[in-house]
Amino acid sequence: MINNQEYVYDLTYKRMKSIRIKIDKGQIVVTCPYGTPKIEIETLILKNADKLLKAIDQYESPYDIREGGYVDLFGQRYTLRFVDDGRLLVMREGQQLIVHGNVSTLNRYLFDELSSYINRRIYDYLPTFSNQLSFPEIEFKNYKSRWGSCYYERHKVTFNVKLIHLDQELIDYVVLHELCHFLVHNHSKAFYHEIYLRMPDYQMRVQKLRGIHL
Repeated sequence: MINNQEYVYDLTYKRMKSIRIKIDKGQIVVTCPYGTPKIEIETLILKNADKLLKAIDQYESPYDIREGGYVDLFGQRYTLRFVDDGRLLVMREGQQLIVHGNVSTLNRYLFDELSSYINRRIYDYLPTFSNQLSFPEIEFKNYKSRWGSCYYERHKVTFNVKLIHLDQELIDYVVLHELCHFLVHNHSKAFYHEIYLRMPDYQMRVQKLRGIHL
């Protein structure tokens, strides 16, 4: 499983309970036990103000779904143009996506693009497993804090639909990461060695992935 990195800060106070603050889509979200004194929350926010503000400033949504808006597709930004002509399809022209239909039409297009790409990459990686692995069941979910998961006992992998917004090299890492879990079920050195054998520059990709918040 790969978790989407969050900016999280903890402040321990009496009875060993803690306040949890994170940046979610450019906003500060506070989670704390019922009855937590307001001053404790304010203290934590002020203590980490510089880091929190930096995280907020760095956030940029990968999409703005409206006429004249944009969407990031495999790391490339495309402007959006909606056309209501009775057709239901999306056409790519240069750095523009022409959507004949509505938002549902665009979402289906993005899903199909991601599904097709991940299926191809799995087929590409399978030969590197020397017949130890057959094509798994694939499922897509709208995860909030992870890029993918492997259910090795069910021979199944799941992927975050938001991967469509990332560079293909980062999607490749997520795909390979989950496939390697069929060989090693934890995040031990043996697991990362399996990734390294197939992707020697994986650490560089991990660093890029950790800086992305969707």
